[in-house]
Amino acid sequence: MSTALLDQVEAYVRATFPKTEVATVQTYGGEFNTGEMDKVSYSCPAIFLTVLGWQPLHTGHRLSGKYARQVRVAAFVVAKNAKREVRMRQGMALAE
Repeated sequence: MSTALLDQVEAYVRATFPKTEVATVQTYGGEFNTGEMDKVSYSCPAIFLTVLGWQPLHTGHRLSGKYARQVRVAAFVVAKNAKREVRMRQGMALAE
């Protein structure tokens, strides 16, 4: 079930941005650091999606049931430009 959720998030983000605006949208299961990202092939700007974790819902929430979970999903935005300020602004614009 959690993999289906991640697939739906990926499809939603991909549909939100045309490929001319965001070249790469994909799931990512590694650590998000320079050493790891150097091993991944992608075109910028890019959005990497991952699940940070999940836990069962506590009683008292509207959604309840055997398979109801609270899921934390993160999107990492990668931009490329010679100027750091421009990269920061590109990332901020995509994150909004």
